Amino acid sequence: MSPAEQVGTAPTSLSVPAPGLEDPTRDSQQVFRAALEALARPGAPQSVAGPAGAPDALGPALAGVLLTLLDAESPVHLAGGLGEDEDVRTHLSFHTGAPIVEDAARADMIVAAPADVPRLGGLSLGTDEAPHRSATVIIDARATGTGADTGTGAGTAPSAGTAPNSPALEATGPGIESTVVLRTPWARPGLIEERARLAELFPRGVDLLVVAENTILGLPRTTRLRTAAAQPTTPEEA
Repeated sequence: MSPAEQVGTAPTSLSVPAPGLEDPTRDSQQVFRAALEALARPGAPQSVAGPAGAPDALGPALAGVLLTLLDAESPVHLAGGLGEDEDVRTHLSFHTGAPIVEDAARADMIVAAPADVPRLGGLSLGTDEAPHRSATVIIDARATGTGADTGTGAGTAPSAGTAPNSPALEATGPGIESTVVLRTPWARPGLIEERARLAELFPRGVDLLVVAENTILGLPRTTRLRTAAAQPTTPEEA
């Protein structure tokens, strides 16, 4: 068995891969800046774009993020149905050379729909000496109704379009001046609690990137989330 087969690289396919970034240098720089800004300013969505002809299972924005962040030295795990989608596997293998691994614990990046996000504690958390060797989870939030309103400004009510049963959370930490209130319709049950438990292992941990139709939101391990305090009612509302 070849080394490529051992790490689970996508098998050779006769299908023609969908087009990649129209201008690889310019477009990848734009996406990379958006991803960095998203992590530097947690809770503040950044505009991002990608190839219009990307596989339907990825969509332009998510495809643009993956074509930018993945390379031949970045093992990626495609969770759930993504891992079984031949168009997705061919697209990423052809344009990035990234090995596709079946074991999420061996991946530098995990790409998943909200319900398919693996247990965070079972992923690569890095080490105290090399925390940057940890995994990044990229969540496809398109199906959750999440868009440019993924995060809202400090002290504001969550915007329309977010899931009504998603609790409002307050985000604090580096890159946030005070607090940012946001909804997390893309978070499967238990995900927020898993993040909180990993905080005890800092600087080890996992970073999250949430990609919607045309935005990317960052939640690095340094960001703390807690249930937002209820807004006081006015006499007229009581």
